[in-house]
Amino acid sequence: PMRCAYSGEGLTRAVAGERARIDVVAHDLLGRRRLHGGDAFSLVSAPVDRGALHAPDGGMTAADRADGSYELGYTPTRAGDLELVVQLNGLPCRTVRARVSAGAADAGACRIDGLAQVAQHSAGEPIRFELLAFDRFRNPTSASAADFDVSLAPLGGARQRVRRVSASSASSVETADAADEADMGGAVDVRVSDTCHVTLVVERAGRYRLDCRLRGLPIGDARAGPRVLDVVAARAVGERSVVQGPGTRGGLSGPPLSFEVHTYDAFGNPRMRGGDDVRAALRWRDGGDGAGRPPPPTVSIVEQSVGGYRCTYETTLAQSAKHGAAKGRELREVVPLHGELLLDVSVNGWALPTCAVLLRGAPDGAAGAAGDAAG
Repeated sequence: PMRCAYSGEGLTRAVAGERARIDVVAHDLLGRRRLHGGDAFSLVSAPVDRGALHAPDGGMTAADRADGSYELGYTPTRAGDLELVVQLNGLPCRTVRARVSAGAADAGACRIDGLAQVAQHSAGEPIRFELLAFDRFRNPTSASAADFDVSLAPLGGARQRVRRVSASSASSVETADAADEADMGGAVDVRVSDTCHVTLVVERAGRYRLDCRLRGLPIGDARAGPRVLDVVAARAVGERSVVQGPGTRGGLSGPPLSFEVHTYDAFGNPRMRGGDDVRAALRWRDGGDGAGRPPPPTVSIVEQSVGGYRCTYETTLAQSAKHGAAKGRELREVVPLHGELLLDVSVNGWALPTCAVLLRGAPDGAAGAAGDAAG
């Protein structure tokens, strides 16, 4: 056996799932090639007791060509270093140590890392995750970004047209065309780097289905159900928010006036939840103090359940009329406010356009003594 010649890539390297070949040419003790078969060459696993060496899971074969040469083969499934022994008549004659590389990426084994099954994100916020490639034996492997396809589809919309974006290098960005933007309700940027790190930026709030494929086949994570991206409105800004209602214009003094503030984020998405810092204040156009006017009304703000804010202010002022010394009671009268005021509203520090409010005094007899208050 020491005179035998060995060749073939299987002596040093192999690929998981692919048959590796070792050719053996038998020689006698004098170094002469044997011209007929009949020698019992075989390939067996070496004892695995050190380092990262391991044996193949099976698939070891030996074929006699009947001309003094033999073809040995093995099919590994695990990437890494393995050790085999070539035997002749049951006796070891050559140790084989080969490096096994992972096979081609398999769609059923690939998965998404860094993204929950149902994930909530704010509009405009980068959504990042990684596409991990594995071969069919679950060995980590590599895949080109061009092999992956990432798409988004809105859930529950009237039109369910799927926007497909092929994977691209990190230096390029692909955006939807005009028709797709109408379906998506806004621009969507998809970036897939050469290392298969994905970045999505969705500007329109809503629920989306994320579909990731490898060479047209859904990756393994799809078996657990679709990935859902729940995109909600970002922090409200003043330049998009709206103030509306009769209280922004004024009216006849008497009943309270009100208006509403509807908050939107920078992409025009309505805020469906509260938590924004909404402020509103009235001030006299001419300053008030020099004209001897009372302080402007205070605006009270109540947050609604769907991200709106109801604002109310009084158009009259209750002030002391005189004291009844005998009864020890204070008389108060309701005085209508009149004149021009300015309404300032801000959302999270962003100032909205100032509104001019005109209060007109109530007709004669409409205001008078309002009642008593404990003295």
